[in-house]
Parts: sequence; C-alpha cells; structure tokens
Amino acid sequence: MSRMFRDKRGNFAIMTALTLPVGIIAIGVGIDLSTMMSSKSELQNAADSAALAAASGMANKGVTKDAAILLVEDFVTGQLANEAQSSGSRYVPPTTSTVVTETTNADGAKSFRVNVTTTYSVPLSPFLALLNMTSQNVVVNSEAYASQEMKSNPLSMYLVLDKSGSMGENTDNVDADNPTKSVAYDCSYYSGRQYVQKTCYRSETNYILKIDALKTAVTGLMGQLTTADKNAQFVRTGVSTFASSMEKGTDLEWGTTTVKNTTNALSASGGTNSTAAFQKAVQKLTASTEATLHKQKNGGVPTKYIVFMTDGDNNSSSSDTSTKTQCDQARKAGIEVFTIGFMVATTRANDLLKYCATTTSHYMSAKNASELNDNFKTIGMKATQAMTRLTN
Repeated sequence: MSRMFRDKRGNFAIMTALTLPVGIIAIGVGIDLSTMMSSKSELQNAADSAALAAASGMANKGVTKDAAILLVEDFVTGQLANEAQSSGSRYVPPTTSTVVTETTNADGAKSFRVNVTTTYSVPLSPFLALLNMTSQNVVVNSEAYASQEMKSNPLSMYLVLDKSGSMGENTDNVDADNPTKSVAYDCSYYSGRQYVQKTCYRSETNYILKIDALKTAVTGLMGQLTTADKNAQFVRTGVSTFASSMEKGTDLEWGTTTVKNTTNALSASGGTNSTAAFQKAVQKLTASTEATLHKQKNGGVPTKYIVFMTDGDNNSSSSDTSTKTQCDQARKAGIEVFTIGFMVATTRANDLLKYCATTTSHYMSAKNASELNDNFKTIGMKATQAMTRLTN
C-alpha cells in the first residue's frame, strides 16, 4: 500500500481528465466573450446610426413617426444581416423597440427624440454546449435628437384700401348667416278723401356688401400674419383708406390689431382718389426708422409689401397718373406691390392695377366676395411663406 501511494505514474492522465472540461469551457468562454463584445459593438453602431437617421429624417425631410420606426428596424436588421453574412456566422434577426417623442416649440419648430433598444441573440460556440448554452442576448440602447430651427424673415405690410361710395353696393354673395332681410317701403293709400300713411315690409335676399366683404378678407389676412408671428416680433402692418381723398393713414405698428380695427370701422362713402393713400404707404415703408425698428427687435431686414385694392376708376384720370408715379417709387424702393380689382368693370381701373403690380402674378381680380377673400388669403400665404423657413 505504501508503494502504491508513493507511485506517481498516471497522475498526469488523471489531472488531464479532471481539468480538460474546465479548459474547454474556458476556451469557449474566451471565444464567445470576444464574439459578444464584437456583436455588441456592431449592434451599438447600428442602433446609433438608425436612431440618428430617423431623428434627422423627421426633422429635415418630413418623415412620419411610423416611417421613422420602420426605418430604424430595417436599418438595424440590415446591418446585422450584412455582418453575419460577411463573417459566416449564424444569423438571428434582432428585436428592436423604438420610441419617438415629438415636441413643438413656441415658434412652431419641432424637435424629435428617438430612443432605440435592440436585443440580439448571439450564437455561442459548441464549447459551451457542455453547460447547455447555445446563445446569449446582447442588449444596447441608443438615443438621437434632431430639431427644426425656425428662421423668421421679418416683413412690413401696408394696405391701401378703397372705401368709396360704390363699396356700399351688393356683391353676388348671399350672407349665409342671414340670407334674407326685411326691407321697408311706403305703402300709403287713400281711404276716401283721407290719406293714410303706412309703411310695409317685404323680404329680400340679403347680399353681402362690398365693404363687409373687404372687412372679412382683411381680417383673414391679418389672422394669417398673426399665426405666423404669435409674439408680434417680426410683422409690422399699417393701413390707409381713401375715397375722394385719403381719409385714414396709420403708422406701421407691431402686430395686426390697428389694421383690423381700422378696417372694421370703415363705412362706404365718397368719390375715388387713390394717390394720397398710396403715397402714404410708400412713405411709411421707405422711412429709415422702419429698417431700424426691425433691426433692434429681430435683427433682420424686412421684406416690404403694399396691398392696393379698389373697386373702380379714380374720379380723375390725373389721379391715375399721380398714383402710377407713387407705384414707380415703390418699385424703385424694392417694395412688392399686390393689387386687387374688386368687381372692377372698367379698363382704366384694371390698367392702373396692372401697372402698379410688381409682376403679373401680383395682380388679382375678384368678381365676388368669395374671390376677394381668396385673393387676400393668397397674399397672406405668399407673405408668410417668404417670412418663415425651416432649416436643420
């Protein structure tokens, strides 16, 4: 027995038998750990790139939320499939969860935050089969952020509006809220030799007056400008009205309140002479203080507009000539002039409006109240589109 315990022959075989499984497992752990680290790095890169692409796409290219989520899933899946194919390893599609958070800033610009969580099952080497392990999950998280920046180009707009007597005439549009009206008429009669004075009433179609159509159209235009500049930091407006002469000429002010109030207080009366009112618009817009006020408040150089609306001829052709002179001054000063002929039937008035318009597309013709409203809305769209632009 003593000799047996002292005999060391065969010890190596016993030690080998005992340590071999441990060694195999250690080798497998080393190989698979390296594989998992490599896979996690690839997975992280894929998730980071996908999140950034989705956030950027929503901010700069108008990609929808659903499309962004699909973009993330397709990108991660495609990247890992390519990696598996190039390495010759077994591929199991990853599981991806994407959360998109969208916020809208006070100026209307949007921000997008994309959070991506991806789980990938990494196939393990056969060495770890001894421990009944065939795969191991690798999880990565990624976040990307992108936002739109609202750049506002300031504007100054001055309205030149006809409120002459003809603006009290009916349009072809019926007032939808009050389609009929009660009209009084004299229905006095004689009873024998006695005269009986009497007033009767009849129901008539209630058409919208031109002046009321103008008020609605101007209110709509001012509403567009207010929506584009909620804090009154970029828009300045003013208005001059005319009949036989200029009757009201306001200063340019931040926001749209004065223009709306002035227009809504109009009543139709008098003749037609557009010269002084148009001259007022040119003077206000070309004043050096206008550029200075914008620079002080928003740091920009304003785009300047005149909106000139009339429903007929000036009473004198000399007024056409003097108004055209003012239109020339506006053109030299770089002021964009929009003109609108409201139910204008004469060649002379249309010629004046076409002359004053900056381009042919700046001249508009309205045959009724609906078209007048559309014309003012078109001007508002063009002005606000030039005013606001989104950049990444």
